[in-house]
Amino acid sequence: MELLPLVCLCLLSCSGDGQVLNDRTGGNVPASKPSITTFITPEGALLQCGVLGVFPKPKMEWRDSSGNILPGQNLKETESGGRYNVQLQTAVTKSGRYRCVVTQEEIGHQTEAETYFNFNGAAAGPGSNTGLVTLWFLVLLWLF
Repeated sequence: MELLPLVCLCLLSCSGDGQVLNDRTGGNVPASKPSITTFITPEGALLQCGVLGVFPKPKMEWRDSSGNILPGQNLKETESGGRYNVQLQTAVTKSGRYRCVVTQEEIGHQTEAETYFNFNGAAAGPGSNTGLVTLWFLVLLWLF
C-alpha cells in the first residue's frame, strides 16, 4: 500500500498544499531524430523518412538544400495507444542534400535528419545499378 502515493507522485506535479498543477499522465512525446532510408529507382531515388511512437501527431516534410518543400508521397500515419507512427516518401532525380523535417507545433518541437544522394553528376539511367544489384544477389546466394 505504501507504493500508491509514490506512483501518484510520479504522475502528478503538486504545489505545497496538494493542489494539482500539471497532470502528466497523457504527456507529450517529442519526436527524436527521424530515420531516413534511400531506395534506388531507375529514375533516381525514393527517400523515405519515419518517426515512431510520438505525440502529438507531427507534420512531416522533405526539403532540398535550398529549403524548398518537395512533394511528398505515400504518407502513412498510424496511431496506437495514443502514439503516432508517421512515414513520408519523396522521389528525387538530382544529386544533392535532402532534409526530412518533423514539426510538432502544439509543443513547439522540431527535429530533422539529412541525407546526401549523388547521381554522379546526372540522373541515374535505367540499369545504372544492375551491376551492384547483381553482385549483392550473388553474395546472398553464396551465403545461403
